[in-house]
Amino acid sequence: MLALVPLGVFWALLDTRRVGHERVAIKPTKFALSIAVYLLTVAWMLHYVRPARLESGLVQLATWGLLIGATVEFLCIVGQAARGRRSHFNRATPLDMAISTLMGVLAILFVGMLLPLAWEITARPRADTAPLMAAAIVAGLVLTFVFGALTGSSMARLGTATVGSSGARITRDERRRTGLRLRLAHFCGIHAMQAMPLIAFLALRVGGQAAALLLVAGTIGYSVITLTLLFRPTFPEAWLAIGAAPATDRS
Repeated sequence: MLALVPLGVFWALLDTRRVGHERVAIKPTKFALSIAVYLLTVAWMLHYVRPARLESGLVQLATWGLLIGATVEFLCIVGQAARGRRSHFNRATPLDMAISTLMGVLAILFVGMLLPLAWEITARPRADTAPLMAAAIVAGLVLTFVFGALTGSSMARLGTATVGSSGARITRDERRRTGLRLRLAHFCGIHAMQAMPLIAFLALRVGGQAAALLLVAGTIGYSVITLTLLFRPTFPEAWLAIGAAPATDRS
């Protein structure tokens, strides 16, 4: 995936077609980088699994599920970009809808495979693993699963919403602003698996005996930020736009 990033940049320079406001090659390039970071993080986390368990069925299921899910999802994104079509939440044609649905299923697989890894690190960590770091990794994996599912489903519902916060047809500006907030929430959610270990690393370095409390505080704070971006207390128009989706005409 990292090797594909410069190829994507080269593609973007040559291909001037656009989907929305960006060139068709931009999304595949961004996803190549994002998937690379995701899988590299998982590879690092596998070092915290007891070595004898790396060949177990559960760990193999998680790793192969992630690899297959990432590969097929990326091929869908590249294929749609090559066709000059939007990949996510595209219901314009039966083929677009089928690809979008497949990507939604793969996204569930992509985050769902984090749970077996979280279980292995919880139940059978390496003998020399620092308990605080193991707790942070497990918290990050679980939060990524929960927040990834919540924000992903909310973005999907926004993609089919036709009524905005005022009760009138949703405007392009309202959709853009709501979509931006949901994308920020989604970014925070899927990067919890990196954020929690980073918080633990800093807590172990500067917290001393208060390291565990710092990790708890950081986890709560990170969760509050993500949920505030997603739900109603701060951004009511986002929540109303999403909540209106099931009752709208999707034709």
